[in-house]
Amino acid sequence: MSREIFADKRGSQLISFMFNNAFYGIAMSMSIHYFRHHAYRDTLKTMLVVCILAVSATLQVLFVNYQMFSIFVDLFEKNMDRIDGDINFSVLGKYTTVSFTAFVAQMFYASRIWSIGRNMGYTGRRLKLLSIPVALLSSTQLGAGIAQIIVMQSSVTFKSLEQKSLQITEIFATQCVATAICDIVVAVSILFILRTSHSGIRRTDSLLEILIKYAIQRAAATSICGFLTILLFEYTKSTYFFHLPCLINTHCHVISVVSL
Repeated sequence: MSREIFADKRGSQLISFMFNNAFYGIAMSMSIHYFRHHAYRDTLKTMLVVCILAVSATLQVLFVNYQMFSIFVDLFEKNMDRIDGDINFSVLGKYTTVSFTAFVAQMFYASRIWSIGRNMGYTGRRLKLLSIPVALLSSTQLGAGIAQIIVMQSSVTFKSLEQKSLQITEIFATQCVATAICDIVVAVSILFILRTSHSGIRRTDSLLEILIKYAIQRAAATSICGFLTILLFEYTKSTYFFHLPCLINTHCHVISVVSL
């Protein structure tokens, strides 16, 4: 591996890993704040979801940092050419937790949309229908994520994986697009709920407007990460910059659930 190729690939990977750790810190600090000050108001189901998301995000960071140690310390000292050798468990674990975290967060929203719609009478009937595409899209991205793991595991080495570049690109694109569209549908559902909840009381309506702005920002963050991942994956193949939005999207999903 030439010095230029190593710098392009590993430099972008190192930057992505550093930002991933930073976003993990934000997500965990918000999770701790939630359990200290707000968890007692929520149901056991909600607390369990937040706990699962926090554990999944933690596992993702552990896998990522193990891979970073392997690249920049262990394998680098042995043989630079072995860095792009076998696909080890940390790579598989990293992508598994990315898919799983998004799935848990999106299915949590799907269940919330269904529950709220069920209690809104006639208006809620249309809202309940929105939980169906959320669940389907979330399942699609999880299925694509599992397919990606199977292809990577069967390839054994990165060199063999390069021969399946078209297949892995199609799977990865399906996962990213499904994730982005699902988050958009969730945002539309939240906006519908908040818009129909205006009471005419100035203070309450002001709070609802803040929540509406947050819902839009949440959808923008996770959807942009999804679309940006596949764009960088497709158009910057000589680097690993696609890791940046792909990895931090895990923590964006945790933050969105905890803060809502």
